[in-house]
Amino acid sequence: MSIPFTVLLDIDKPIAMWEEGVVDLAREMHPDVEVADAGTREVYDFLPVTPEPERSSLLAAMNAPGLYRGFQVVEHALETIDLLLSDGVNVKLCSTPSPTNPTCASDKYWWVGELSRELVKRTTLTFDKTMCMGHVLVDDKDVITGDNPNPMWERIIYDAPYNQHATGLRLYDWRDLPAMLEPIRFSYERRAA
Repeated sequence: MSIPFTVLLDIDKPIAMWEEGVVDLAREMHPDVEVADAGTREVYDFLPVTPEPERSSLLAAMNAPGLYRGFQVVEHALETIDLLLSDGVNVKLCSTPSPTNPTCASDKYWWVGELSRELVKRTTLTFDKTMCMGHVLVDDKDVITGDNPNPMWERIIYDAPYNQHATGLRLYDWRDLPAMLEPIRFSYERRAA
């Protein structure tokens, strides 16, 4: 059984300005604590290497109810998603909910719904992206782990300071994604024909 050419898009960082939102909220909640600027962290899992009291401030922000409702959208993300959809690409949002933020899952759905009612229907929250069906996954995490050692998708790394050691196709600007997808899509459609 073949599925239409499907692109899975992570939400936090590629589409939503997650780190910026967390830093802003941490500074708002704890104005007396110095919090490093977004985009300066060099490891994906930054809490273990963040000194106190900055660590506690960031953790409080990350677990604050409503955090996920306040994120800004990454430049050119929505226009590119709309372009892909109009070109017949089956775009799906594929994101991991926070296990410690009590409103993360509902807030992510709310946030996506504010962007587009159509995208809400195309959103999956999962703790294991390796089990999701798609041809491409665009994600900023340095290493994608899960139960499936051979996921069916090809990875495109959404560039960030903390994933520079990850190898493979790398997306720096949303406007470049359609051209990056063309050879992958062509190869898939040729095999499916």
